[in-house]
Amino acid sequence: QYVPLKKGFQVDIAGPITKYLKKSQRNVRYRFRGKGIESHPAAIASLEKVQKQRNAVISITEYKGTNNIPDLKCYLSYLEQLEKLFPLTNDKVNKGLAIKLDYQHPFVWADSFSKKKYTVSSIIYEKAAVMFNIAALYTQAAFEAYNVDIGWVPNRRQKI
Repeated sequence: QYVPLKKGFQVDIAGPITKYLKKSQRNVRYRFRGKGIESHPAAIASLEKVQKQRNAVISITEYKGTNNIPDLKCYLSYLEQLEKLFPLTNDKVNKGLAIKLDYQHPFVWADSFSKKKYTVSSIIYEKAAVMFNIAALYTQAAFEAYNVDIGWVPNRRQKI
């Protein structure tokens, strides 16, 4: 038996943050050495890279070996870095941050068991969903390894 994956839904991460930074440049100029975000294409490219990685993560819908685990871990690392720069949580403000985002950034995931869809404006929720899927992939790898080791390979995986 193994734990099924949570299903992620498309959410725009890069767009709202880029828009906010452009709108609030006077508040964030110190972060970009006195220049606006337009003069730092690397910052925008980094946000687009995070978006691309999230899209890769939500496209993982079933176990196909452990090759997907590094994608999830990479995205989790991006979230850790993003959390240090922006308080993408409705109940937490990063104390060392001079700006506060004035919008709620929703993350959408479906529960792996009930399939109910949840929308939560918290990067902590996003990180928890990604960690859950990492753990779920490991349970599926263990399930497969156990069944191969005892010489029995099921023709259909059993879910909890």
